[in-house]
Amino acid sequence: MMRLLLLIIVFISSLPLLSQANETIIDYSINEFEPITLDVSQFPVLQGHYSHHVFIYRFIRNSWQAIPFQIDFRNDAGEFEFGFSLEKIIGANELISFMGTDLGEQVDSSDAFLQRYHHAALCIHDKENGRDGCVYALIDQQEALTSSYVDYVSYDPATDAITTQDFRLVFSQKKPMLIEDIHWWDNENNQYGEDVLDTMQLIHSGRFLGLFSFKKTQRDYFSRLIGVIDGPVRVIRRTSNNVRIVFQLEAPTVYMDYIVNVNSLYMNTLLNIPFSPGVFLSAIKTYSTMDWNNHSRIEIHHKGLSKPITIDGIPGRDKEAFNGMEDVRIGVVSHEGQFYFSMNPLDNMPIGMYTYLKDDALAKDALGGQPGFFGNVGFLSDKWEQMESGNHRFVFKAVLGKSINEEHAYRWLR
Repeated sequence: MMRLLLLIIVFISSLPLLSQANETIIDYSINEFEPITLDVSQFPVLQGHYSHHVFIYRFIRNSWQAIPFQIDFRNDAGEFEFGFSLEKIIGANELISFMGTDLGEQVDSSDAFLQRYHHAALCIHDKENGRDGCVYALIDQQEALTSSYVDYVSYDPATDAITTQDFRLVFSQKKPMLIEDIHWWDNENNQYGEDVLDTMQLIHSGRFLGLFSFKKTQRDYFSRLIGVIDGPVRVIRRTSNNVRIVFQLEAPTVYMDYIVNVNSLYMNTLLNIPFSPGVFLSAIKTYSTMDWNNHSRIEIHHKGLSKPITIDGIPGRDKEAFNGMEDVRIGVVSHEGQFYFSMNPLDNMPIGMYTYLKDDALAKDALGGQPGFFGNVGFLSDKWEQMESGNHRFVFKAVLGKSINEEHAYRWLR
């Protein structure tokens, strides 16, 4: 009898989610490195309501619980809107985000708690990972319901810093497009540790009209912070940036959106080119790297390496051989934390992208806060002169944390 009961339980748990009235079932591959993010058009019950009248709940362990979520407003072009108020009505262009770990159980629509509110269920069916779960949107114009107090990602406007349970990112006051500090959470001392990053470096070089060489760095950029969306699930932060190449020739404005999740980040870059760079410029190369503090005990990881590269400020053949690989998924690993990252051009851009590493503490470094290069690692890109006019995007992706599965990180960075 007990065996029969167990077989019945296993059979029932293997059944797909059953559709009910006011319920949407979506096939979605849940990823450990980012929240579930959907177009509001997929969850139409939210449309036409003020954002502060919407609450998201789950049913778990025989009780209803509010979960953290956020609705990010976008314009008709799909770009994020900053500075909106609670009085804004949710439309089909918006995005809703919540954590996959906050999914709950499916509940019959006749449930007494649900019947008190205009509601709808959103159920996620993850075929790839064999996971199912539901959340429930409740519309409460009286605002009697309580929201979740959980804040997975927080923003401090006084210091322009983003904090999660594992790390703290501080952006540059002078060049807000750049991350200036990275602090890992120290479990032993119950606080964030020392800054492990010296500086992010950006160097452009090439020739103008085939005659004049030029070199520009992050110091030549004019950068300003446009706005921040501070939600409990992710923080979205936009900067506007431009640089004068030579004489009065100014590069087009570059918009950078940092999207920081609990253990990952995107840096989406939008470049609007009014003319082909090859008309005036040639042999354009860009170095996009991160130089680490000399006290950091780090290793460089990569799928193309037989063993990690230990960073010690001393040049070596293994470090020189690291340069030029086309697989640009890189790991910077220490006992304090793990940082895996990649950069990928989108929209079929003709740019070549390669790995780059310089580890030489005695070399002259005019851009860093510390002398020399200590694990200066990132990307060398070329062929920028082959780009056509128009809008172009490329994305920097990173996984940050203290117990990251390396293979999972590489898979997400693909």
